[in-house]
Amino acid sequence: MLIAMKSKSLLFAILTVLYLGIGGWMTSQIIVHTLDYKNLKETYTVALNYEKRLLDVDEWLDKSLGVQKKADVLSVFQDSVKHYALAKKVALWFIILTGIYGIISFLLFNKLKTGDYKLTTGSLLAIALLCLIAGLCTPMLEIAAYEKDMVIPINIDTGLLGMKLNHTAEFSGEMYFYYQCKSIIELIQLLLTNGNFLVGIAILLFSLIFPIIKLGLSAYLIINGSNSSGIHKIVQYIGKWSMADVFVVAIFLGFLAFRNMQTGIQTDSNTLLGLYFFLAYCIISISSTYFIKNKAIS
Repeated sequence: MLIAMKSKSLLFAILTVLYLGIGGWMTSQIIVHTLDYKNLKETYTVALNYEKRLLDVDEWLDKSLGVQKKADVLSVFQDSVKHYALAKKVALWFIILTGIYGIISFLLFNKLKTGDYKLTTGSLLAIALLCLIAGLCTPMLEIAAYEKDMVIPINIDTGLLGMKLNHTAEFSGEMYFYYQCKSIIELIQLLLTNGNFLVGIAILLFSLIFPIIKLGLSAYLIINGSNSSGIHKIVQYIGKWSMADVFVVAIFLGFLAFRNMQTGIQTDSNTLLGLYFFLAYCIISISSTYFIKNKAIS
């Protein structure tokens, strides 16, 4: 019986290492492609920034220059779309891999008769770890404010011999006033750099430090079981203070609010892969806490 338990634990360890290796590589590819998407999209919006376009005297007089400017950076925009498509493709394979790993763990490593879900709970922690890494490092939301085919009429009375100047400047394509695409890590860096220490440190604690501590202590509980009641209480205490789910809801509310702003210019916001990975971490983390409390620790 003891030998069978050890062999099953060894098999689970090998399976988990393989999952973390392959899943970790997939996660790194998702992060790389989404960051490439972000950088290329920023290059595109900077090229069509309102300051550059409004300060270009030639474009005030010749609207075809706006068409040319967009054509010059169109390949950059298309490359950004390709990178995000690749990121979504890898994310789909990651979901398939995670599904296979989760199903195998549930079918092979549960002890339904005794109610022992220890190894399956360990698999949840492994999945949560990769989702957390992707959720922290991958952009989760992009926000843009722009005007398309902007028209500025100019009517000037010179006062000389009744002469009037009438001209309509047409700026073809998009003119971007604002664009941001951030991951949680980048948001924390931005807040701390700009001196918003209270908010930056709060997000750092609730979205990075607390989740990492919780995952580490949960893994420790899986290994040591009921002999670690003090650690068990710490995990429960951290869970009460964890703001991960609240943070995700706040992102959704911000997304909906910005998308429906009535500012006189076009606004757009899109949720990106980072948000869904972080949301997946929240759900899996809550599930693992339930199993640790009621199933895994006997």
